[in-house]
Amino acid sequence: MARKAKPVVAPRPLSELQAALGPALSPGDRELSRRMTALRDAAQATIVAQDWPALLGLRAWAWQHPLFMTPQAHLRGFLRRWEEALLSGAPLAVAASLVRDDVATAVWDPWERLAARATWAELRPLLRDDAAAWSVAEARVLRGETLGGRSPISGMPLRLFRWEPRLEPTSYSPLGSSWASRGFTGALQPTVLPSAIACEPGEPEWLHVLAVWGSARPRVVRVAGTGLQALACLLGAGETPDVGPCTWKEALAAMLRAHGHSAPYIDGRGMVEARRAVWRLLAALAGAGWPVSGSGLQAAMKGWRWLRYDPKEEYADPTHWSLFLALEDPRRGLAWATHAWVTD
Repeated sequence: MARKAKPVVAPRPLSELQAALGPALSPGDRELSRRMTALRDAAQATIVAQDWPALLGLRAWAWQHPLFMTPQAHLRGFLRRWEEALLSGAPLAVAASLVRDDVATAVWDPWERLAARATWAELRPLLRDDAAAWSVAEARVLRGETLGGRSPISGMPLRLFRWEPRLEPTSYSPLGSSWASRGFTGALQPTVLPSAIACEPGEPEWLHVLAVWGSARPRVVRVAGTGLQALACLLGAGETPDVGPCTWKEALAAMLRAHGHSAPYIDGRGMVEARRAVWRLLAALAGAGWPVSGSGLQAAMKGWRWLRYDPKEEYADPTHWSLFLALEDPRRGLAWATHAWVTD
């Protein structure tokens, strides 16, 4: 006996679903959960169909709704997802209209999604002469384009220097994003830490790099000594973490990812912001002023040695969502160590 086919239910229009998400509903309400799931699915179908005018209208409505409009709003993630789709899939001029100083977005780094779509020569006519536009230029630099000069807003060089790591650019689409994350090459060995010496907090620029992980209480110390002595200040004299060498570019790449990429319960700030934060940190550690030239910064950092370590703490992964580094500057007899990680 043939089974009776289920009737096909036509999807409800977006306008009806928007009206159903009224102010009387509150987070935790079971009816809200049902209605927001229906809205999410309808919006996803709109993205797949590339109905950008409808998605723009949905975005405009969400920015006026209390469940979406503030950073901690219950459905803020929905709004962010819709904007990501617009930035990566809508016609270039439409996407560029969202990347302006006077346009708020739920996306932390809209310029990076836009920069992934075209060259600076193609994008520049669509942008204003504002901070957002120059962030697009910096994002193009991270994708290998050399523009020359500096950003008039951030002071960042609009080219990559040989000593900077070349990270695999994030791949964006209207349906999401992905990125590669290379690890470390040097082996770690159990190492007994020496006696602790006097230490002090690291430069404020360290905490700016790690500000994304603020809820994880990152720690940084500085000592007049070696990297192992700095680690002893963090972990304790006589402790035996696994310690090993770390290349210059591996250390910088780890810091860039710590600030730029997302982690469990944490939104990354994007690689444009990450590069700015790391450059300012390196300038501060080297005792250089700002702005600093790439060649001048390289000369100031000559002789620096990097180490990485595994603190052997429960749930702490030394290669993923963590920054367990030590840095030595033998010329000035200074060293720093970081202890920062998050877990899901």
